[in-house]
Amino acid sequence: MVEGAPGKCYCVRCDFFWELDHFLPTSWHKDGNDGERFLSSLAMWNKLTESEKGNRYRPANAPNILQEPAEVARAAREASRSPFHLWLEKQRGRNDLIGDLAQDILSDKGFPLGASTRREVEDYLSHHGEHINNAVRDAWFEYEAPPKKTLAQALAQELGISAFEAEELADAEVQERTGHGDEMVYSYFFDFTDYASPALAAKLRKKLGSLQFEIPLWFFDDIHDFADIR
Repeated sequence: MVEGAPGKCYCVRCDFFWELDHFLPTSWHKDGNDGERFLSSLAMWNKLTESEKGNRYRPANAPNILQEPAEVARAAREASRSPFHLWLEKQRGRNDLIGDLAQDILSDKGFPLGASTRREVEDYLSHHGEHINNAVRDAWFEYEAPPKKTLAQALAQELGISAFEAEELADAEVQERTGHGDEMVYSYFFDFTDYASPALAAKLRKKLGSLQFEIPLWFFDDIHDFADIR
């Protein structure tokens, strides 16, 4: 908001100060991305060091009219996703047909998030050809019988470090990242400050910008011998 003019807020997408009705109850930006853009920008801002923030100033606990509705919308979207859709998110970096399928589905804003059967997914993608049906078949087979990993293996994969290095981090306690009023959990994070060796800590700071590592809600789904914390 503008200091001394609480009726106006800065819109970074327009690079202009607008009255509040530009944002609420629905944004003038009809692509529906304002809330997620804000939450992503805020997460990136919070990861910056003071030197990286430089002269840019944002008061602590600064109110933002997008935050609460954005967190509610994110929570509702996450709740509507089927287990298969959540599983696909973990496959999007693979260099194979399943990875390509995951990328295509996750980029498709029209895909039915709640599709929970193979038939529903195939029906939606039927016009894309037999090769897509084959990819869905292979993905569904793997989804129904996923290989289990240790926490160290999962951390090694996500962080791009060796399994030996990841073993240093496996005892770190997972913590909740909550939203407005601490009522919603929208992700988890590890703080490796007391677990990483100096050499690994330096590597992680270079990769992450800090020793905190945020993970999505589904991170533990394929990890064996790990209690369900949700």
